[in-house]
Amino acid sequence: MKDHIVVIGAGKFGSYLATSISTLGSDVVLIDKNPEAFSTIADSFVGIELVGDASDLSVLEEAQVSKASQVVIVTKNDNTNIFLANICSTIFKVPKIFLMQNSNDKAGLLAGYNFNVIYPFNLSVKEYFNLSGDLE
Repeated sequence: MKDHIVVIGAGKFGSYLATSISTLGSDVVLIDKNPEAFSTIADSFVGIELVGDASDLSVLEEAQVSKASQVVIVTKNDNTNIFLANICSTIFKVPKIFLMQNSNDKAGLLAGYNFNVIYPFNLSVKEYFNLSGDLE
């Protein structure tokens, strides 16, 4: 059985990630409330594009989140991402949840949860030091 992965947020990062995951053979559902967000998705995306507000439980049910091995939440709004992570964890019992946070402001709040938090700012700084050789 293929992994069922749900990606919430069809911006540049979410679309690219969903495409990459789908080309590796996983079943992917990409959710965004803006239908225009899907206009730039790559032709190589082999998954389901679902237009809807992921904070609506019926949209998550349509995406079969309860069957997901993981959910990746990458909307532009940090609070929305936290809210959706909690819903996916508590209501749908998703075993692996990844969420993006554009700010470190809520890092302390998230420390007590079993979420995998992606901080693009931190990753960019780390990559700078790796490339510059100044981390040695």
